[in-house]
Amino acid sequence: MSESDFVKALRIAKGVLEQYKIDQPKWWKRMDGTPILNDVAVRMAQAFLPEGYSFADLGEAEESIENLERQVRQLREALSGLLADIEDYQTINNLGGHNNQTQVNARAALAATEPKEKA
Repeated sequence: MSESDFVKALRIAKGVLEQYKIDQPKWWKRMDGTPILNDVAVRMAQAFLPEGYSFADLGEAEESIENLERQVRQLREALSGLLADIEDYQTINNLGGHNNQTQVNARAALAATEPKEKA
């Protein structure tokens, strides 16, 4: 997150809290370091969602992300297999050229889409 994104996020959060203070003055007075209420957390999440986006869309978004991740895995497997077949063919037939532009691009695509280890 860039500094400007962080500043935007702070402004959004401040706006949500100011509106909550207006909408729920009794609850606001109780927010003295105690855990923030679920209502505030929901309002924060809604404020950070893109305009026109709803919580109902989250399930669809999660499915879309899972589908994309699955497709990336499948494409990586296919590209890796094709690259290995080409390299085998070049080696068996003493053709050389193991670093032609297509192979360089394929290796770069595989490296760029390498799954990250979760911390």
